[in-house]
Amino acid sequence: MAEQTETYANIVSGVEALAGDSLTSTELSRLKSLINHRARVAYRLYDEWPEFTVTKDQRQVRGDGGVNDVVEGYGGADAGENHVDTWSGFYESEPFDRMTAPTFEHYEQSGKAYPVGYEPTYDPDIALSFNYLQRAAFTLLMSTTTNHNLEVGDKFKISGATFTGDNAPDPNIEHVVASVSNANALYVDLTSDGFSGVEVYGISDAVLQLPHIWCSYTTRLADTYGDGDGETATVPRRWADYLIRATYADFLRSDGQAEKAAIEDALAQEVLDREIYMLDRANSLQGPRVRVHTHASR
Repeated sequence: MAEQTETYANIVSGVEALAGDSLTSTELSRLKSLINHRARVAYRLYDEWPEFTVTKDQRQVRGDGGVNDVVEGYGGADAGENHVDTWSGFYESEPFDRMTAPTFEHYEQSGKAYPVGYEPTYDPDIALSFNYLQRAAFTLLMSTTTNHNLEVGDKFKISGATFTGDNAPDPNIEHVVASVSNANALYVDLTSDGFSGVEVYGISDAVLQLPHIWCSYTTRLADTYGDGDGETATVPRRWADYLIRATYADFLRSDGQAEKAAIEDALAQEVLDREIYMLDRANSLQGPRVRVHTHASR
């Protein structure tokens, strides 16, 4: 179910209604900055806004054992999507697939999160097809329509392949990318993979399996709200009343009306607190409820 939104235009109209007058073009430009400032404040005041919470996602584990905080996408199609602000957890299996999925502790460094104790899991549902292997050099030549985002040191396995030659690689052997030339080819160090001198050719219908892990996280607030080119014309509905009141307070304060601004600030915070309370209440009602009976309660 899609999250509810309110239009940016209605936020502006709400501020103008409180101000009792239409705003000039200069004032509207200033108002946009204030609205976006207050949106960032609202975003930081609560950790579990549904609009920015991803409860389960399967991501590639890189060769160094880390998980990138941004999806790079095969061929760049998904580049920049779901940029992580805060990692919530890492799971051995799909969260909610069973009552309790084993979890991993993690640490973060240089734009990646590192699940502690993770053993590579090669999921066949996340795969890349490629055309064939050149003999001896073990070069994976991808199809022209299937790119990859593999890097030197990344690991993979091969499965589902049909060979016309001999010495097909064992699907259980873990390979390591030795170098990458372009978006359609990558090379494997045969010696490290135990295939030195082996000639493999005539491959078809093969699948490249990559190590993946399930995770949950909070995405970054990357939008700039507004009515201009490249700006987002809607805001989360939960923030609408807060943005109107809080932005009006900032507008008053910038005009030197500190006393009126303080009153509007209090009203805005009350609105946001109510939204947070409703979310906390809804979250507390999900799942099994445990009651402890004592002699007094009986």
